[in-house]
Amino acid sequence: MMGLNHLELLPAELLLRIAEYSSFPDLKNLRVTSKRIEEKLTPVIFKTFRIMPTLHPSSTALCRDIRVASLASETTVLRRFCHKAEINLPPLRLNQQLPWLDLLADLTPTLNKLRVLSWKYTPDAKCIPMVLIRRFINALGSLPVLKEVHILFRLGAEQLDHTFSLKALSNLSSLSITWTGNKCPPISLIKTVARLLGRSPGLQAFTFQIPRPQHPPGIILFSDLMSRVASWPTDMTLKLKYLKLVGIAIPGNDFHVHLRHFVSLETLKIVFNRTSITSPDPWDLICQTLLEKRIYLKGLAIDCIHPPSVFQYLSSYSGIERLYLHPRHPKDDSNDLVYQFFSSVLPLHQHTLRSFKIGTSIATAWTSNITQEYLNQIAQCKSLANLRCWVTCTRYGNSNEHLAVQPLVKNVARGCSWPSPPQASEVLAHVSYKTDAAGWAFLLHARGGGKPK
Repeated sequence: MMGLNHLELLPAELLLRIAEYSSFPDLKNLRVTSKRIEEKLTPVIFKTFRIMPTLHPSSTALCRDIRVASLASETTVLRRFCHKAEINLPPLRLNQQLPWLDLLADLTPTLNKLRVLSWKYTPDAKCIPMVLIRRFINALGSLPVLKEVHILFRLGAEQLDHTFSLKALSNLSSLSITWTGNKCPPISLIKTVARLLGRSPGLQAFTFQIPRPQHPPGIILFSDLMSRVASWPTDMTLKLKYLKLVGIAIPGNDFHVHLRHFVSLETLKIVFNRTSITSPDPWDLICQTLLEKRIYLKGLAIDCIHPPSVFQYLSSYSGIERLYLHPRHPKDDSNDLVYQFFSSVLPLHQHTLRSFKIGTSIATAWTSNITQEYLNQIAQCKSLANLRCWVTCTRYGNSNEHLAVQPLVKNVARGCSWPSPPQASEVLAHVSYKTDAAGWAFLLHARGGGKPK
C-alpha cells in the first residue's frame, strides 16, 4: 500500500460516487493522477459519448481525430464502455455536417454496448440530406442492446421529410418523442412511431409530448399512436410502467380501450389533454378506470382536478411518491377542492410522497389559499425531497421593502426584500424547495415583478 495517495485508498464505489458530482474537466485531470484511478474512472468518463457539430474551425479537425482514435482498434474505450450517446444535429451547412454524419454512420455499428440514444434533431434537407439520416438510423438498428431512444424534434421540425422512418429500430424498452415544431407533427411521423410501438412488445416507458407554447393547429390522437398495438392478439400486451402524454388528445374511453397495456402502470402523466379543455370527461373516466381496476399509481401528473372521480381515486389508497397537480380548468378554481385535497387526500400519502408540485402560473385558489393548516399537512410529509408551488404575492402601498406574501414563502424567505416594486398589485412567485440532511434550501423567482435579492 506504500506510495498510494488518499484517493487510491478509497473503495471503488465511493470514488465513483465522487465522480458523479465532478465536472468533466476535473474527471480528466483526476484520471491521469495514477494508473489505479485511471482504471476506475475510464468507464465513467467514456460511458456517455456526445457529438455536436459547431461552426468553429476546429470542429472538422476534431471529427477527424475522433474517427482515427475510435475506429483504429476494436478495443478502444468507446467500444468497451460507451452506454449512452447524445447526438445534437443543428442546422449547419452540409460541408460542416457531412464529416460528423459519416462518423456517426461508421462509428455507431461498433458501439455494441450502447443502450441509450438521446438525439436532438433539426430537420433541414439542405443541411442534412435524408439519405444520411437513414444511414444513421440503419446503423442504430444493428446495435444488439439499444433499448432507450429519446428524440427531440426542434423548431423548424415542420420541415420533416415524409420519408423519415424509424423502421430499423425494434424491441425498445423506452421511447420518448418530443415535438417542438410550429405545425402539427406529420402523419408520417405518427405512423412510424405507431409501427415502432408495434415492434416493441417489451416497451415499459413511452412519452409523446408537444410542450406549450408549441401546441400547433391540429390534434394528434392517442388512438393513432396505439394503432399497431391495438391490432395485437388479446394475449399479447405491453407492460407499460411509465406513460407521459403532453398536448395529445386522449379521450377517457381511449384509455379504457387500451387498458390491458396499462395494468402494470406506475406513473401516468397526462397534461394539456386536447380533449379536456372543454370537457372534464376524459379524466373522470380515466380515474374511474384506475379505481375499478385497482391500478394504484406511484406517480401522477394531472391538470383537470374537479371531476369527482379524481379525488375519489387519490383517496382510495396510499403510496404516491410523485404528485403533480396543475389545475387549469375553470372549475378547478375552488376553495372546497383545495380543502378536500389537504384534508382528505394528502394525509394518505404523507409517508411516501417524495416530490410534490402544485398550482400553475395562473392565479387560482391553489395559489392563494395555502394556509398554515395546509402548511402543517405538507410538513408531515417526512420523505418529501422536492416541493414546487405557485403562490400569489400581494404588495400593499408604495413600499418597496414590504411584500405581503403567503406563509409558504414567509417560512423560508423571511427577510427577503424586492429590489424593485412589482409592476402589478399581484404577482406570481414560483418557489422551489429541496430538502437534505442540512435542512431546507429554496429558490424564489418572481413572475410579473422584480426578482428577490
